[in-house]
Amino acid sequence: MIFNKIFTFFLILFNVFTTYSQLYSGKIHYKKQLISDSKSNDTKQINSYLSKKDIELKKTLDDINFILQFNKEESLFFVENINMEVEENRYYKLSILTGGNSGIWYLNSKDKSRLRQINAFGQDFLIKSNMNSVSWELINESKKIGNYICFKATSNYVVNNSKGTFNHPVVAWYTDKLPINFGPIGYGGLPGLIMELSVRNVKYYINKIELNPKIESEIMIPTKGKMVSEEEFEEIGKNMMQSFKKAF
Repeated sequence: MIFNKIFTFFLILFNVFTTYSQLYSGKIHYKKQLISDSKSNDTKQINSYLSKKDIELKKTLDDINFILQFNKEESLFFVENINMEVEENRYYKLSILTGGNSGIWYLNSKDKSRLRQINAFGQDFLIKSNMNSVSWELINESKKIGNYICFKATSNYVVNNSKGTFNHPVVAWYTDKLPINFGPIGYGGLPGLIMELSVRNVKYYINKIELNPKIESEIMIPTKGKMVSEEEFEEIGKNMMQSFKKAF
């Protein structure tokens, strides 16, 4: 009797482990939220502007859904198709651009490649980098998000522009119960799915999880734009700002 109970317990445990360890594909829905950082000049300026516009912007953010589509080796993060009414809303572009993380993000965990497709400076770019360029520090802190126990990891987001070099803290909460090493806006490489991510003045958080353990979805790699490195893209931005200043 006792043996049968022990056997049944381990059989259930094995089935659960097998299901999660063989996740072939899925779709994760995220929402985006503005957060306050009193130390950030960007946030002070944005909050000053939003003090008059926050109601309209919040309504627009509530209508926007971000998707993380993944299979065993790849992921794609993008804004879900929305209706024309929302897209024509004058706060739509502001909602997407706030935080500087717009575009489509592709990750490949096998070769550790990262690709971002973005329209900037009047043209399309494909910015290539490496997943390992993000150095995580795993913190001994946990909290529950939905039904999952999540653990904290921190990193830094470095911005180089005409004004100088700036370091912005990155905070991720991931769960090892979902062994998917992807997350929003090109972040990944952790021991599980990123359930919540805070960068600069924005936070991405899980809204819905769809898992398809037996069906592998095809990820379309972004191909539109001029291929450049992160350093080359930053240099283009600096040159554009200098040209703009000279013109005025």
